[in-house]
Amino acid sequence: MRRLRGTWTRWLAAIVVLGAVSAAVAVALLAARSPGSTSAAQKGPDPVPTVRSYVEAWESGDYPAMYALLSRASHHATTLKAFQLAYAGAASTAGLTGLHVTGRVRVGRTFAAFTVDVGTRLFGHVSESVRLPLVLGRHGYRVSWDPSLAFPGLLPGETLATHSRPPHMRGRILARGGQVLAEGPATHRVYPQGADFAVVTGYVKAADPAQARERARYGWPKALP
Repeated sequence: MRRLRGTWTRWLAAIVVLGAVSAAVAVALLAARSPGSTSAAQKGPDPVPTVRSYVEAWESGDYPAMYALLSRASHHATTLKAFQLAYAGAASTAGLTGLHVTGRVRVGRTFAAFTVDVGTRLFGHVSESVRLPLVLGRHGYRVSWDPSLAFPGLLPGETLATHSRPPHMRGRILARGGQVLAEGPATHRVYPQGADFAVVTGYVKAADPAQARERARYGWPKALP
């Protein structure tokens, strides 16, 4: 009985050791396959510095610095001048007053996603999501750029534009009792109650050169007062 008991004890010890070795091997395999592993298979260029530099340059309006972070294909498709004009044109159209990236910037291997708050004179405050395409090149990650990235919220193939349609007629101005005080187009107002009512109701004078340029930026026809 003592010999049999000793044999069972040795077998039990061997089974425990084998189980421990198997568990260690399984843990090692799982670690090697984990997405967060630092194994050689997972090492490589990090897209975060590229995205961070691009975002900081965008916030400060440093378009040459942004352009330097574009992919080789994007450089071939777009010159620095065209790149700058795309952003300057969108800023002018919207009346850009400020731009700031808010919240978390999520960075992956193929794109980065973040939210941009934009202040504009034309649209007011705009908060839009931006998806920044990334590609891995010879010198690390670069931005795969297209013109829709010139303003937050645009989809591929879209550009920012405004279309103004000024009124062709001015409305009548009536007294409390219903009498017409002023009527007619802006270029030829009529005052049925007398010319003195031009001062009372107001009138449109010609815009000075600076005002005309500012209105033309928003699509107002130069021929209209």
